[in-house]
Amino acid sequence: MKKTHHYGLDDAGMIPEAFELPSKQEVIVLEGNGAVHEVLPQHLLNEEDAKSNVSASSTVSDQEEFEYKPVTNLVEYFSDENNRKQIDVVLHCLAKLEEESSDKTKAVEHNGKFQFLCNILYELDKYELEFYMLQLLNTYMMKAGDGDSHLERYILEICAHSMHFGIKLSWLLDAELYTLENQLAQSPNNIKLKKRAQRGMIFRNLVEKVTINQVVPINYMNDNFLNTSILQVDAEVTSEEPTDEEKSKMTSFVLQNVFSKQRRSNYFNDEHYFVHTLTDLSYRLKAYPPGDIRKHRMKAELERINQTIPYGVYYPLCDSKTKHCRILRVCTDACRVFSTKERVPILCVFEVVQSEHTCNQPENILQFEENPDGEYKIWDCMINKTLDPGQLIRVSSEHSNEPKSTLKKENSSSSIKAPLHEEKRTSIVSNAEPTSHNSPMLEKPIHSKSTSELPILHIPNLNNDEFVLIEKSDADKHIEEVAQEMDSVFGESFEKIKAKYRTLSPYGSVPGWDLKSVIVKANDDIRQEIFAMQLIKLFAQIFEEEKLPIYIRPYEIIVTSGNCGMLETVRDTVSIDGLKKKFPNFTTLKDYFIRVYGSPTSNTFIRAQTNFVESVVGYSLITYILQIKDRHNGNILLDREGHMIHIDFGFFLGISPGGVKFENSPFKLPQDWVDLMGELFDLHFRPVFYVAYSALRKPRNMNRLLNLVEMMIGANYKCFDNNHANIMRDLRNRFYPNLSDDDFAKTARKLVDDSMDNWFTKKYDQYQYLTNGIL
Repeated sequence: MKKTHHYGLDDAGMIPEAFELPSKQEVIVLEGNGAVHEVLPQHLLNEEDAKSNVSASSTVSDQEEFEYKPVTNLVEYFSDENNRKQIDVVLHCLAKLEEESSDKTKAVEHNGKFQFLCNILYELDKYELEFYMLQLLNTYMMKAGDGDSHLERYILEICAHSMHFGIKLSWLLDAELYTLENQLAQSPNNIKLKKRAQRGMIFRNLVEKVTINQVVPINYMNDNFLNTSILQVDAEVTSEEPTDEEKSKMTSFVLQNVFSKQRRSNYFNDEHYFVHTLTDLSYRLKAYPPGDIRKHRMKAELERINQTIPYGVYYPLCDSKTKHCRILRVCTDACRVFSTKERVPILCVFEVVQSEHTCNQPENILQFEENPDGEYKIWDCMINKTLDPGQLIRVSSEHSNEPKSTLKKENSSSSIKAPLHEEKRTSIVSNAEPTSHNSPMLEKPIHSKSTSELPILHIPNLNNDEFVLIEKSDADKHIEEVAQEMDSVFGESFEKIKAKYRTLSPYGSVPGWDLKSVIVKANDDIRQEIFAMQLIKLFAQIFEEEKLPIYIRPYEIIVTSGNCGMLETVRDTVSIDGLKKKFPNFTTLKDYFIRVYGSPTSNTFIRAQTNFVESVVGYSLITYILQIKDRHNGNILLDREGHMIHIDFGFFLGISPGGVKFENSPFKLPQDWVDLMGELFDLHFRPVFYVAYSALRKPRNMNRLLNLVEMMIGANYKCFDNNHANIMRDLRNRFYPNLSDDDFAKTARKLVDDSMDNWFTKKYDQYQYLTNGIL
């Protein structure tokens, strides 16, 4: 994330004089005073909430009187072009209408409003809606009425435009159906659950069909569409017999669409198969005892998976606008298995090649007619790297109706090319027996050199794609010693590891080659973590929009079924617990920073110290407002640049480990962290905390966060097991919308003071050490 330093450090990395705190927040006035009042449509708010919203909008200085002018109808509110672009407000209105749709006396009115809002959605960027996938699905699944299909059609339209969206949505639906199945086992006579499960199963089938066919027909609820694939060709009806040329063109068109649909079907199903294979392995490894037996079993299974990776399988931890990364193979030597009491997570490392196309349309990736050479460059690079001119290459033609060979030479060169995009397998043969396996998948991975001597990837290494080295400046003589000490804690940097793998890999010279790593988890419903991460991403977006010097490191999480999923790894990090255990003669964080980054007056130390402060500010606000718990030192990471990063968000919005609310501090801020901050605690931490919190209290920013949570009310997440009204009330209150500026400034200071060296924080850390050995 790009940061703009307004406070703390200047461009030279030095500390400027402390800036003057603003005496007032930005004043947002009502229409009559020259600005648009930011308030939700009146029908979404009761009178008390609406007045509270106006109070928040006015900056609550109590020095001006504001006339309350609520918006009374949707048409008026969304006639404003800016309001129509507020995706969260549109979806929030839809969710509210869904809650009210059980009132049969207002069915016609609600249906008209619902259709009006869905029409607005069609004007918005479909790919931006991917961020709100959880809310879209929850609104649809919680729907009380059965007659309205506007939202259903809109979601299907997105699936038709984005294969990646359809795949992710199908996984979420699988997870929802898994939960409903378990609930029905407990309450088999619950009619409401039965209807919801039936609705979900039909919709899951629709999502797959539409994603593959890339079209939503008018009569998509027809049984023929649900049970068969669609391939409709519109032809002008004439009384004349078509000519031979017209017949030929029509036949070519039909065949082209059949083959295109078959490729999309393979793409969709192969991705599901590959991900299921990995998560299933995490399940099955639980049956093996921890230690070498489990490790050897994992490696053997991954080697087997490597031999059957379908063509087109891609790295799924991305969004529709991300460049497509095809998975070439699993780096089995770099993979690791971890053991907990209930599950066996696996760190999987993949070699991938990045395409020029995005994930939303695999047609461009799989469409070999568009490639003028009819060939793919991966095998060129791999063959040139691993073969001598005299070595042989065998091309299996088991899936081709053409008897002719697909091999060809380039000019007078002896290098040999084979098209990878055709459903054929190519293997390098040297003293190898032919195989009878005839599936369109890759052969055994080709090793030009052994990778067993490569360093392992250090977990929690969760993903920071743009690794930036610490500035050298006046610490040049200290660099080598620092690197060695950091490597003893972090292991080799991910960039160094990637460079070594690229050197040894047969695919290393392929343009777009990269290394990706994920954590595969089974026996764990991670949908709630996806929801928490969605909120954290929105916090980060708001901080960036407000140009605040705050660092947040979101990471990708996907659910692949009811109780398994995949998490992006945060690279080049170590938990504070791991740091204390691994760093030689560790005493305090400040001592660690001095030994690694240089003296407290050096630019390298100040830069790392500032990174620490700016990250602690952001996560302090997030963990307090969302009430994220279980903040022990195993769930808090440090990266090589000094940033602090929080992970594991299984407890938030009022739930705590074991149901015991022991972490009563507003947020974690032990004395060790304050000592590291030094004078920046008052010069940088406190001011940025206040300014950032004030930015979050702006009505538009506050409502964006509140809307996301309110739209998920009713979802099958543990955080919503308690009283829903209390959850929203308490969350809104943590923004302190009714406080004046002066009172809010005092409250913000008190939150920081109460968190510093908090007794409950110290006791919870002691508890974690005694029970789990976490320092």
